Amino acid sequence: MRSAGGVQNLSGVVVSTQPVMASNRFPVYLAGPTGSGKTAIALALAKELGPTEIINADAFQIYRGMEILSAAPTDEEMSEVPHHLFGILDPSSPCDAAQFAALAKETIEEVRARATPLVVGGSGVYLKSITHGLADTPKANPELRAQLDTLPLDELVSRYEKLDPKGALETHLRNRRYVTRNLEICLLR
Repeated sequence: MRSAGGVQNLSGVVVSTQPVMASNRFPVYLAGPTGSGKTAIALALAKELGPTEIINADAFQIYRGMEILSAAPTDEEMSEVPHHLFGILDPSSPCDAAQFAALAKETIEEVRARATPLVVGGSGVYLKSITHGLADTPKANPELRAQLDTLPLDELVSRYEKLDPKGALETHLRNRRYVTRNLEICLLR
């Protein structure tokens, strides 16, 4: 759907509707859930913005062989506008948000020299790692994580609340992954 200030879509995709001048070549960010139409909107935006190149910010689309699972752009769609960071890693290669941010920031700077970078994805952590950076937290510890994974959620929550009562108030305590990671951070600091 077109509006006076740009392109909008009511299916959960977020895109700035403020006019963007291609000459400034600041990155434009397009975010939304899988299957919400980001690819079609990105291609339409690319035509509106002039010289534009699309940069992936999806945790799964960076891997080869995950096109169907991640609703990745088709070869035909990718031939319309240059695309970056799609299918560049083997699925057995780990890529955390910090590694992704380094790849994306380097790609954004390369693209800015010749076109507007249009960063498209549904992975909030990946997008935030580019726009806001990441918190200074210890890296995951596989041995500690394995120990924590054997404990019931209630025990993890109890330990976490004792070590970081303020943080616990701001955490969804029924989400085992969040509680485990936050407890891990407390124990590693």
